[in-house]
This record gives sequence, structure tokens and C-alpha cells, in this order.
Amino acid sequence: MTERKAFALVMALIAVVAVWTLAIQWMSRPRLPAMTVTVTEEQVNQVLTDGRCSLNAATLEELDQLPGIGPVLAQRIVDLREERGGFSAVDELLDVRGIGEATLEKIRPYVYVESELEGME
Repeated sequence: MTERKAFALVMALIAVVAVWTLAIQWMSRPRLPAMTVTVTEEQVNQVLTDGRCSLNAATLEELDQLPGIGPVLAQRIVDLREERGGFSAVDELLDVRGIGEATLEKIRPYVYVESELEGME
């Protein structure tokens, strides 16, 4: 065997050992356990509603926190909600005495009605 062939054979052997060593190291690396994330229906609704409050479920205190709505208007919203059996659209707030277009536009980003979410799901 010539010196050149012997050198090529040694280099090939070194390459095979290097690849084998890398393969063994890769296969013996620590693996991360599979993760399962549990999401509650409440969390899904929070994402869908963007943190807004439902006109059909909001408490008197929650409604009172809305911009431009104080305790009197909050009570009127609750009274109309109970009288009608709930709201089917945010625009129905215009039927509350004391809520006009300007007030509605102030609170629109903070409220929703469930029927408006049906197309989003």
C-alpha cells in the first residue's frame, strides 16, 4: 500500500469515528418533556372579548367603572337589561335614558354582547 493510500484510509477512518461520535452525542442529549397547556373556557372568552365586559353579565359595579357611566346610568343599564331579558347589540344602549351617541362611543371599546362574538369563534 502506498503512503498516499494509507493516509487516505486513516483520514477516512478518522471521519467515520468523528461522525459516529457526533451521532452518539446527539442521540444521548437530554430531551425536553412534552408539554400540555390547559386553557380554560374563561381564558378563551377573555381573549375573544379583549378584556371587555359583557353587557348581559356585567355587575352594577363593573358598569359603574365604564367611562361616562356613573351609578345612575349603570342602574338604568341593569334595569333595561332585566326588562328586556338581555341585550342583543351594544347599540341598544342608546335606549337607556341618558346615553347618547357620544357616551356610547366612549364605552363601545369596553363592552360587548355575546351575539356579536358568534361570528368570531
